[in-house]
Amino acid sequence: MFHRMRFMVLALLILVLGVSAAPLSAQSDLRTQSFGTQSDEAELTFTVNPGDVSVLFYARSADPSDNVIIVELVGPGDEILYQEDEDTGEISGDMFTDLLISPKEVALYMPPAPQFELAPGEYTVVVLTENGSNISDAGIIVKSGNANSPQAIDFNLLILTNNITASDYASIESNLRSEMDAILSPHNLQVGSINFTQGTASQIQQYSSTLFPEEDLINAELLEVCELMDSTVGATRALNVAFVDEVGDDSTAGISTGLPGSPMVDGSPISCVVAALQGDTDFSNNTQGINLLHEGSHLMGMVHTTESEGTFFDLFDDTPECNADQFDDNGDGEVDDFECASADGRNYMFWLGGGLNMSNDQAWTLRRHPLFYPVSAQTTPPSNNNDNNLEKALDSNDNNFIDDIEIKSAIQYWILSEVVPGTDAETIDDRTMLNLIQQWVTGKAISA
Repeated sequence: MFHRMRFMVLALLILVLGVSAAPLSAQSDLRTQSFGTQSDEAELTFTVNPGDVSVLFYARSADPSDNVIIVELVGPGDEILYQEDEDTGEISGDMFTDLLISPKEVALYMPPAPQFELAPGEYTVVVLTENGSNISDAGIIVKSGNANSPQAIDFNLLILTNNITASDYASIESNLRSEMDAILSPHNLQVGSINFTQGTASQIQQYSSTLFPEEDLINAELLEVCELMDSTVGATRALNVAFVDEVGDDSTAGISTGLPGSPMVDGSPISCVVAALQGDTDFSNNTQGINLLHEGSHLMGMVHTTESEGTFFDLFDDTPECNADQFDDNGDGEVDDFECASADGRNYMFWLGGGLNMSNDQAWTLRRHPLFYPVSAQTTPPSNNNDNNLEKALDSNDNNFIDDIEIKSAIQYWILSEVVPGTDAETIDDRTMLNLIQQWVTGKAISA
């Protein structure tokens, strides 16, 4: 139960910040629409306005064991953008090439490529559950504004391994930031904040080895990790990533729980990426940043540029294809990054990952996703080290927590734009204030 002072301060925050329980409410370039509870089959309509650049749709089953299926998407002028023949499974429409079906929750993101730029008007989605359970929740997140402006993406990292401690955070952040910005910065994209949360001993014991059989890639345990992240760090505007010791077999570097998933949606089981350390505990191998972008792009709806068979490719016009007929030199029915080195092997979304190249069309698609937010210029955002120094400066009683009196002081510094005493002339911006609020409410300790 909140103490009286905590309640008063929280009420003040709601009045001043305009913060509600919905973490996206303060984002001026986003709007949300909830369709609420539906029967086992629903026809849901929404409007795309001029200036809207993307839509993320999601629908969740009341029965966790039931599959959710999108069978039709109709755009303005009754244009069939996607339609599944329920008898044959054949797909009509050019926007999506795979069946839109997923256990527990399904998502749809558009536009998946520049040739499908959103047209203003009315859209209708027909969604159903395979075994007749009700749809417990459905909704959309719409992004609007100038998507060509500089954009950034934040990361929430949940550490579910004993091989990373708080003393490793600074070096890990530095390595991740440099790897990801090497791919993003040529396209006026950048990494924003990187926030760490250490899992509890019981969470680490349960999830540090998140295994799954090859035929069941997205199983219940992986979905539980996303739900754990949702309850631990929340459904904020950040890419949620859980770091474990291993996921799947030894060769699996990571996996996205959705293609696309539903990041930023409360309670979503397909809202995170699970990444494996694979022995790289200090992130010095310069692969984890690429891994996070690769799997995170899956969560944002992006498929591999070339699949392993060398016969299936993405929708982008400017990504090279590594066709097996031309590049499978050893005839093993699989194209690898060596065989495709002169073609597609260096793209970060090649099926084996590891490349540093991002195409203009790929960047066009990412910068429209609601996870990316506009920033004023291509700058290096403050690191966790600066946040950590600020938190320690606010911790006037040195108990390693942000207490009621300290959050009240932080609010005053934030409102008046005053320099926080004990820092190198640092002030508290809106995003930092929201992070401090979260740390105060959850009682999370200040990192060492």
